Order: sequence, then structure tokens, then C-alpha cells
Amino acid sequence: MKNIIFPPDTKCLVCGRDIRAGGRVLCDACELEENGEPVCARCGRSMDNAADYCETCKAGPHSFDVARSVFRFEGRARALMLGFKFGGECWLGGIFARFLAEIYQKMSMETDIVVAVPSAPDRVRERGYDHVAILADGLSAHINVDVCKFLYKTASTPPSYARGKAERLVQIKGTIGSDARINIKGKRILLIDDILTTCATADECARILKRCGAPEVAVLTVAAVPQRAFLY
Repeated sequence: MKNIIFPPDTKCLVCGRDIRAGGRVLCDACELEENGEPVCARCGRSMDNAADYCETCKAGPHSFDVARSVFRFEGRARALMLGFKFGGECWLGGIFARFLAEIYQKMSMETDIVVAVPSAPDRVRERGYDHVAILADGLSAHINVDVCKFLYKTASTPPSYARGKAERLVQIKGTIGSDARINIKGKRILLIDDILTTCATADECARILKRCGAPEVAVLTVAAVPQRAFLY
């Protein structure tokens, strides 16, 4: 397995040019597609208008309280995310965790427990690593909040990028369980995932967390599919 924390930080992630200053991940000529304003006030997805909420959030309530993402899931950021998730580039998780910590601090978030969206065991075996767990563990180290392995996957679900939220909700229903031995009553939860698409996974996880007593559930993801590219 490759280094899951950091690769040598002398090369730009995008173009591979040498970076002389330590701690940098991009050279001066490269940038990633930031999930900047305007964003939906609830799910945080990038929008192409100045409305308060995206069409998905207007259509119905969410189980989570707020969600934010670092990048738009397109262009260079998309390529890096796919390399992290499917291409064995697990070392990117340490870098993405740093970006998640920046968003957490920028929004002045407060949480008691970090919880990762669970991955199916067969997918973890295929990849050789749990990519979302890497994100959660990395973020935990930056913000000094413990990770709680409260959620787990009871069944795999097929890839569903082209499905709408209603289909994804049906698909994911009943595939996530919770550890009854762990008490999260009264605990504010920070839920971590890689990509926010329809919010269906985040909603199902948040629904379970709140049913088990969590008063607040915030969501942080590395990337989010922008409103204009999304299938409602």
C-alpha cells in the first residue's frame, strides 16, 4: 500500500512540477475547482444563481443540519477524487483531510464526535483501504476530535451516480446499521464522506444518528456535484 498520509511534498499534485516551499500541494500555475460562493445554504453545493437554497433542498427537508464541501466534483478536483477513491492513490486522503480541517475551522464548526460514512467490506477489500475512514482519521488529528465507528454497512449498493435522489434513497435504505453498544445521545456529530451528490447517503446516515439521540449532524465532504450538473 502507498503512503496513506503524505507523499513527498515537493511535487505539484496537478502538474508534477517541483514545489520548493514545504507544506504546499499546488504550484503557482495550478489550482483546483473550489466549491466557492454562491453555495446552497443547507447542502453547500455550488449553484449558478444567487438563491438561498438549491432545487433539491427546496424540494424537501434533510435529516442533516448543514453540509459543506471543499471542491466542486469536476475538472482537476474530480480527477484527483477518482484517483483517491478508485485508483489506489490513498495518500491523497491525508491532503484532503487538511482541506476538510480548513473548512471546519473557517465555518467555526463545533462537534463532539467525528463519524465516517461507512464503506461496504467488499469495496474496502477491493480497494485495499477504506478511503472515507482515512479522511475521518486525518481530520480527527487536525481538529482533535475523536472518530467514533458508530455506523457500518450491512449490504453493498451498486454504483448510482446517474440516479436521482428518490432512487438513491430507496437503494440505500436498510443498508446502514448502527452500533447499539455506543451511546451518542446528546452528542453533536460531524459526518464525513468523500463526494456529495444527491444527499441521499448523508440523509440516511443523519436520520439514523438523530434517531439514536444526536441533536445535530453536520456533513463535510471533499467534493460536491454542482447544482448545474445535477439530476433532480
